Amino acid sequence: VVYGLLILHLLQIIVWAACYLWNGCFADFETAFYYSATSYSTVGYGDVIPTGGWRILGSVEAVTGVLMFGWSTGVLFSVVNHLQERFKNHQPHDG
Repeated sequence: VVYGLLILHLLQIIVWAACYLWNGCFADFETAFYYSATSYSTVGYGDVIPTGGWRILGSVEAVTGVLMFGWSTGVLFSVVNHLQERFKNHQPHDG
């Protein structure tokens, strides 16, 4: 489950990076991916910034990242809770 969620987050970062690259915000995919990853994770180093009106997308991506990390936390909590319930119901009872 964790690996699946990580892959989904990575795919979202790649889609954002492709959007930045397609709109000419950055010259190469590496820079677009780096900016996307720092924005999505809300680290936001600020050493790479898109020009002009595209800067606001970093904020939108950061909000999306926060929401998606929160959603991932909810999914993990739900899976662990479900596994605990299944484990409780399958344990042999004494007496």
